[in-house]
Amino acid sequence: MSESDNRNRHLRFSVKAWWRILIHKLGVQSPSGPILGEPTFEIQWTLRELNPLRVLMDRFCSGNSFKCLTIILYIMNRFPEFIPRDFNLETYTPKCVDNHCHLYAYGEQLIDTVISRAKKSGVVKIVAVSTNAERVDENLKLMEKYRDMVVLSVGYTPKSMSENRINAEDAKTELVKFLDCHRKDVGVFSIGEIGLYKRRWMKKQRLLFKEMLELAKDYELGINVHSYTKEKEVLEDLQKYLKKYNHSVVLHAFQGSVKQAREACNKGYFISIAPKKSIGHEGFEREMKIIEDKKISIENLLTESDGHEVKKGDFSEPYLVPEVAGIISDKKGMELKDACEILFNNHKRII
Repeated sequence: MSESDNRNRHLRFSVKAWWRILIHKLGVQSPSGPILGEPTFEIQWTLRELNPLRVLMDRFCSGNSFKCLTIILYIMNRFPEFIPRDFNLETYTPKCVDNHCHLYAYGEQLIDTVISRAKKSGVVKIVAVSTNAERVDENLKLMEKYRDMVVLSVGYTPKSMSENRINAEDAKTELVKFLDCHRKDVGVFSIGEIGLYKRRWMKKQRLLFKEMLELAKDYELGINVHSYTKEKEVLEDLQKYLKKYNHSVVLHAFQGSVKQAREACNKGYFISIAPKKSIGHEGFEREMKIIEDKKISIENLLTESDGHEVKKGDFSEPYLVPEVAGIISDKKGMELKDACEILFNNHKRII
C-alpha cells in the first residue's frame, strides 16, 4: 500500500471516528438537515466546508456544555487536520488555568505545539513547577519565551535529591541562590513541586520538606505540594511547620480521603484536580469523590494538567484543563461559565 493510500485510509478513519461521536452522543445534525451517517473519505472536504465543529460549538453554547467540551478537546488532540485554522476554543470558553505542569518535560520539539494547543483550548496561564535546580533553569527559559502565559514555581523533590545525591540543606541552598538572583526580575510564583513521595527514607524526605517549607516562609511565597500516598504525613508537617503562614497551600492532584480533603479545605488549603490521563483511573475516582462531596466548596478547588510524559511518547497536556473544569462544573451542578469564573478567581487568590 502506497503512502498516499495509507494517508487516505487514516483520514477516512478519522472522519468516521469523530463524526460518529457527534451523532451518537449529541445527535448533531448537519446544516443541510438530516443526521449524517458515517462519512467516507470522498466527502471529507464537504464536511470541512460544513464546519461540523462549528455545529458542535452552537450546541456547546446553547447547553450540554460538558459533553461538547470533552468531545471538542478530543477532536483537537486526535484529529487536528480537521480543525479550521481560525478555530479557537477560547472564543467560546471562559478562562482556565493550569496550576501544575512539568513544562520542561515536553522538550524543544513539542513545546510550541503544547503551548499553541493550550491557548486554543482556552488555557491562559500555566504554572511551571520545578523538581530541582536544573529544572528551574529550564523552566526559566520557557517562562522568558512564553512570558504572557507561563509563571515559574521553584522546588526540590525527594526523588531529585536522591538522584543528585545531595542533602536537604544543599538542595535549599541551590534554590536560595536562584531566588536571590532572579526573584525580582522574573517574579517567582511559588515554591513547588515539593512534598513527600512513596519511598522508604521518610526521615530524609521530611527534612527536605521542612527546608522547602521554611524557604516558602522566608521568601513569602505559596507552595505547590505533592502528597500522593503520604497525605497524612504531609498534612501533619504542614500543620507543624506553617504556623503564622499567610500564603497559599496547593495540594496538587490530591488523592487522599474525603475526610482528609475536608480537613485541608477547613485550613484554607486548595485542592488541585488533575485529568484522568495524568493520574489513572483509580486516582481519578478518588478525585471524583472529593469533588462530589457537598462539604467541599468549589472555592477550594483548582485545575491542573500535571503535565508530564505518562508513557513513552504520550503526554498529559495543559489543553486538558478545560475538561477538568467541565467535570467540576458537572459534579457541582453549575454552569460551566460560572464554574470557570470561580476556578479562575481561585487561581488569582493564590498569587
